Amino acid sequence: GDLGADLTSVFGAGWSSRADVYWGVFGTPGITSVNGDNAKTLYASQISGGTGWPQGSSFAQGGPTNKMESIGYAYALGTSTANSSVALIQNTSDTNSYASFQPAYSNGNFSGISFGYFNGAFEGTVGQNLDLYRNVAGAASSYEGTFSINNSGTVTFNPVPEPSSFALTGIGALLLLNRRRRAIAA
Repeated sequence: GDLGADLTSVFGAGWSSRADVYWGVFGTPGITSVNGDNAKTLYASQISGGTGWPQGSSFAQGGPTNKMESIGYAYALGTSTANSSVALIQNTSDTNSYASFQPAYSNGNFSGISFGYFNGAFEGTVGQNLDLYRNVAGAASSYEGTFSINNSGTVTFNPVPEPSSFALTGIGALLLLNRRRRAIAA
């Protein structure tokens, strides 16, 4: 979606070049399974090029799940902006706002950087792509795709191709590699 007008109204016309404006992506189905997604599954961004988030037990992922749900409830009760039906502007002092879970604005919700589970590199600045990882409790994280935001405020998501696309691409790469080996050997 396009968040440019809202970002300009909150941070000013130069918001996209400010080093103190960060963005991140997170989510959870909550404490119960939803649409085939296990309970306490966490979705969280990381600056592109990372290795994903550490594997967590159901217990370890319980706290962040509850905090993400609290933010979701606050969002659901909020009023959308005049520019977007899906955007919401929160004050840093609002109960269960995103900011209330961050170190600089903590008002009782904070128990470590970014939900007390993700260690520091959860957010990025404009121009930095963010990879989205899915953490099922008790399993290694999986890369789901990449988010980006441009200087006009348009957010895009490029998902990981379906497994069948991976297989076809891998076969094509192997054939090309094999052809090059023959050409080099000849």
